[in-house]
Amino acid sequence: MTTARIFWLILITSILILISGCKFDPNKGLNWDADLVAPIASSEVGIFDVISDTSYIQNGTDNLLTVVFRDTIFSVTPSDFIEIPDTSLRQAFSLGSLEITSDTISQKITLGFMLRQLMAQGGTTGLFAQSIYSSQGQSQIVLPFTGITAPPYVVDASSFFEYAEIESGDLSLTITNRLPMGLANIIFQIKNQNLGNELIRDTFDHIAVNESKTRLYDMSGDTVESAMEANMLNLDIEQAQAIIDTNDYLRIAIVAVKMKAKTATASFPDQTVIDSNRVVEYRFGGGIELTKIGLKSGKIKVDAYSSIQDTIQFLYQFASAYDQNGQIPGIQNKIPPAPENGYSYKQFEQTLENVVIDLTQGPKGFNSYIERIKIDLIGSGNVVKFDQQDSVYLNFGLIDMIPNYIEGYIGKDTVVFTGSKAMEIFGDKFNVDRLYFTDPKLNVVLANSIGADAKIEMKNIRFSNTQNGQSMLLNTDLVNNAQYLNGPRLPNVGQVVNNTFSLNKDNSNLPDVIGMMPNEIKYNVKVVANYSGSPGVRNNFATDTSNISAFMDFEVPLHGLFENFVMTDTVNVNFSTSVKPQDIEKVEKATLKLKLQNQFPVQVTVDAVFYDEAGNLVKTMANAFVLQAGVPGANGIVTTPVESIYAQVFEGQDIQNILNKARKLSLRYRLDTKPLNENIKLYSTYKIKAKLIGNFTYKFGA
Repeated sequence: MTTARIFWLILITSILILISGCKFDPNKGLNWDADLVAPIASSEVGIFDVISDTSYIQNGTDNLLTVVFRDTIFSVTPSDFIEIPDTSLRQAFSLGSLEITSDTISQKITLGFMLRQLMAQGGTTGLFAQSIYSSQGQSQIVLPFTGITAPPYVVDASSFFEYAEIESGDLSLTITNRLPMGLANIIFQIKNQNLGNELIRDTFDHIAVNESKTRLYDMSGDTVESAMEANMLNLDIEQAQAIIDTNDYLRIAIVAVKMKAKTATASFPDQTVIDSNRVVEYRFGGGIELTKIGLKSGKIKVDAYSSIQDTIQFLYQFASAYDQNGQIPGIQNKIPPAPENGYSYKQFEQTLENVVIDLTQGPKGFNSYIERIKIDLIGSGNVVKFDQQDSVYLNFGLIDMIPNYIEGYIGKDTVVFTGSKAMEIFGDKFNVDRLYFTDPKLNVVLANSIGADAKIEMKNIRFSNTQNGQSMLLNTDLVNNAQYLNGPRLPNVGQVVNNTFSLNKDNSNLPDVIGMMPNEIKYNVKVVANYSGSPGVRNNFATDTSNISAFMDFEVPLHGLFENFVMTDTVNVNFSTSVKPQDIEKVEKATLKLKLQNQFPVQVTVDAVFYDEAGNLVKTMANAFVLQAGVPGANGIVTTPVESIYAQVFEGQDIQNILNKARKLSLRYRLDTKPLNENIKLYSTYKIKAKLIGNFTYKFGA
């Protein structure tokens, strides 16, 4: 056979094959029914695919699925009955009296000054003085002389104060004899120059050469001026053989000794004005007696005012507390000088973290701590005004205290919990009308991590399905019988003591409760915290995570009856693999087929709907198509799935809408056990599979 003949034979054969798959209708012109088959969408759905939170589902070793979840009924924390109050106190600290600078005011009276004053008096006294004055540098016998007086001279204390009203303290007077002869019967006077009132008058019987004598004078109640006048009212000179030096002198020294002023314009040295410890008592209700508080966080806050015209430094210490480094927490800072007739103000805060408060410091041995307040005046060296009414005002205390540990006697309190809470598992995780599980289990766990015993009374626990209005009390001996729950004991901080009550089909109505698919639980519970505690026995404790709680642990094997258990899946559809976009308008009709495979041992009712990209309905494909149940084998497990095909013909505008608009295929499977009294098991291996294919008829020509 020639090459040309082979070519024509292949061509003719191909045309015949093509014609045999097409139908020609001479009444409609040239039409081609291609019956082209191509997959458009596919889906595979199991239990794990439709439960939004798969942490609720466990897969057993035999692949039997079990619903497991926990719901808390109530939780009592120490904050429900113990609150750490703020301690905020505004207190005025009057400085009372301030100590005046104790520097020495010293003045010399030379021999030459004294002789010149005596010479000016004339007479015998003047001649005596002239004789001695003329012997400068010579050794001369000085004869005894009595009744010498000297005119007043000013003692200037203006560098230390202008005036001071003295509350207490002494004025020290020291007379030092550096003259070449002894002195006797010295009568000395000091008085205020302007006011004229006498401050000191005293007699010194004898002061030898190079001798000093000191005396103290109580100045309480006196007012002292900066300009004081000193008077020598009498001076007797003892006989002596001496070399005359007119530079020899008699020195007068005045020193303020612990002299405190009620009112003064003065220079004040650095001094501690107030240093006191104060016991602060927390006043808790319910007879609470705490010995220790561990702070997670808190603040020391101080608003400070001062009317003192010098700098004030204050110290606030939380004296019976310590931080994680063993340091005493507190605030130390300065308040600037106040303006005249005004106040200066500063605000300070110190955060507290991981601080332990010892509350055993007061006389009672509980609920009390010590704070220290120290106020110092920082002298500027300037002369400033001070009045006894001047004060430092402190608004201070501990605020926003959040404990992470308490210890002591926490009182005896009753907390009643009534209310309701949602149960997410049946409300959101399953879409089903009715379930009946053959062997559900429920562990009700009472847990206590507070260092105190508790009594728990569950008055009732009611489960409800708010969608259909069903409601049912949990029927078990646990309800309406008081349960006693011990707490951990020191030093077992952090330990949890549990009492577990197991409920099942034999000791409760749990299958009926679960069967109505509850999405809400209502409770009425009374908790008596520390029911066995006694005041004075301070052995309770709690952390910020401690609680007395009750929770339910559900374990529900998916073995039972199912009615209208809905599983859904939405998949993308892609017609472009079967119909080119430019050929869509040539499609005259199509047979869309949904190939289904059911591995579940339950009847499945299938709905299939096309939607556009925005979620708008395009066309319903299948409505309540029944897919028969898979048949379990001898081991009770479906190994050979049931397969079925649902086909629907779409023509004209319907198929055009589907091709042009449909982008999603929504599949809804409703599972029902048939007959209803046969219990079945759901395994993780069970799936429902679907594949959408299409046969398209194209029209060519007119």
